[in-house]
Amino acid sequence: KKFEDSKSAKKTRKKCNNIEIKAYKAEEVNLDVLTNIFDKYIEYKNFKPWSLAPLIKLEKERKFFLVYHSTSSGKGGWHTPIAFTYMRDVGSNSVFSTQFAWDYSEPKLYLGKYANLAEIDYCIKNNKDYMYMGMGYENCCIYKSDYKGFEFWTGQDWSDDVDHYKFLCERDSKITKTSDLDKIKRYDDKNYFK
Repeated sequence: KKFEDSKSAKKTRKKCNNIEIKAYKAEEVNLDVLTNIFDKYIEYKNFKPWSLAPLIKLEKERKFFLVYHSTSSGKGGWHTPIAFTYMRDVGSNSVFSTQFAWDYSEPKLYLGKYANLAEIDYCIKNNKDYMYMGMGYENCCIYKSDYKGFEFWTGQDWSDDVDHYKFLCERDSKITKTSDLDKIKRYDDKNYFK
C-alpha cells in the first residue's frame, strides 16, 4: 500500500518494456506451458525438481498466475510465455507471491526484479494492501527490503527497520554450524525478546 516507484524501479520497467503480463485464475492456466518454463528454471538454478501440479490442485479459487510474454520480436500481440508468478490470496487484502520462474531465454532482462514490480502493480490494481514475498534469510533475500513500504516479521511484530533486516540476513549467511544458532538465540533473547 505504501509502495512508490524508485529510480531503480523505473529503470527496471523501462528495460522490460517488451514484456506483457496477463493474469490467469489457476483453472485457466496451461499447466504444460508453465511446467516447461518451470523445468528450465529449475535446471538453470540447479534446484531439485518438483511439480507445480499438486500446489495448484487444492483451493484453486485462491490461486492465480501472472504470465509474462515477450514481445521483443516487434510484431506486438501475445507471444510464447517466458515466465510466471504463482500467487494466492491470503485474506481479503493480502496476497502471497509463492513462486516465480522463468526460462532465462533473455537473462539480461533481470526479469525477477521486474516480476516483483508486476506483482506489486497487481496488488495495487486489485486493492490489496499487503504482498507477502516469502521468508527473509541470508544475503539472497536482502533485495526484498528495496521496496518502499517493506516490512518484516521480527517474531513479535512487523518492523520497517530495513537496516535491522539487512543485519539479520547478513548474519544468517555467516552461520556455518549448529552452535552458531545457539549464540544467535542467546543474543536475540537478550537484545530483542525481553
